[in-house]
Amino acid sequence: MTRTKFEFVEQDPLVKELSEHHKQQHRDIQEHQRGLIRDCRKVNHLLLAFDCVINKMFSLEGVKDVKVLETVTGDDIECWWGAYDQASDAVIRAVVDQCREVSLHDIKLKRLRDEAKATCEALGNARAKARERYDEMQKEAASADKSKD
Repeated sequence: MTRTKFEFVEQDPLVKELSEHHKQQHRDIQEHQRGLIRDCRKVNHLLLAFDCVINKMFSLEGVKDVKVLETVTGDDIECWWGAYDQASDAVIRAVVDQCREVSLHDIKLKRLRDEAKATCEALGNARAKARERYDEMQKEAASADKSKD
């Protein structure tokens, strides 16, 4: 049974190897894209946390019952203001760190895409060479049939 050109090309060992490698690269790219999206969402969540801290900090402005606050919590308004200010600084540092992670994910994703592009080009070249070999084999088979006649 003779194989079609497509079957011949797709069963070529180099084409099979490059094709599987290329598929794995695209799976890795998809996984890293999902990771990038998760990391971006973490930045959003941290910014929401920052807003909550700032809102709480400014809710202390104009508190009329300073004595009640001190009695209930044991700290005065200045202590609470300072605590919320430090908390907002900590959240901002976490945002910056998370943005750094997003940037690293993006750089790695770009590198993976570049590698996949190179593999795609190599796969295209391997398929072209396999098609040429198939055509050459077909010509040889046709000339062998003519010489028998």
